Amino acid sequence: MKLFLSLFIPYFFIIYLIFGQEAENPNPPAKTFTETIITRNIEYFEFKDLSNDIYSLSLVSNKADELIEELNGKKNKKLRIEIGDIKTDILVDTAEYDQDNLSMVNFSVVAYYKIPVGKTTIKLYSKFNDQPEVLESSKDFIIPESNDLAGKQPFIISITPEGGIRGDTITLTGNNFGKKVDDIVITFFDSVKKNDGEETHVEVAESKPFFLSVPVNETQEVKFNIPLKRDLLKGHQIRKSMLIRIYVSGRPSNYMKLTLL
Repeated sequence: MKLFLSLFIPYFFIIYLIFGQEAENPNPPAKTFTETIITRNIEYFEFKDLSNDIYSLSLVSNKADELIEELNGKKNKKLRIEIGDIKTDILVDTAEYDQDNLSMVNFSVVAYYKIPVGKTTIKLYSKFNDQPEVLESSKDFIIPESNDLAGKQPFIISITPEGGIRGDTITLTGNNFGKKVDDIVITFFDSVKKNDGEETHVEVAESKPFFLSVPVNETQEVKFNIPLKRDLLKGHQIRKSMLIRIYVSGRPSNYMKLTLL
């Protein structure tokens, strides 16, 4: 009997530890989850169209989809960008994913006044309903000098060829195209009539050049490819006339006509 008890008691104690404690705690505490903190960090800032005081910005966020909706005015939470002491308006429907980084959102703002040259702090504010405005992010940037002196703006003299299909190489010849190919953007525009009958130009695509020549007698060449966007010929089956212009560090040139085939 003593031998039986000595063998049984240890097993009984183990069974109690396993099942007895579960009986004492039939409702264990539920798991708790930490709420995801939404981050928005200012990543890039650059000139887009200095003739209209339009600038490009990029924000990196772990909730890029929500950020795009807020920037495009589709949420109750309103965002605002301030560059130094200059207020801006976010251009609605310009926010979109970056092609190379889906956590980055690119968008445009228009400033109330010209942004001063030098060190400037860019700030992102948010406001939800009647709550006080909150500073979400800030970053310092150096605002470079722009080409606003007479005769220093980019100017297109000719375009060769004057038409092509998607992917074709186009050469622009002109003046004041700058020193760095990365500072250049070729922008495509559609001509659209407004309700009052006046015609306006709407940006539809961009292309980055792959070649920039050194000036020869103050004349330069820029080479770029027609974008591969399938909707460039939207509404036209055979050919379509578009306007293009070159931006050098945000300073726009004159318009030139390009025919898409």
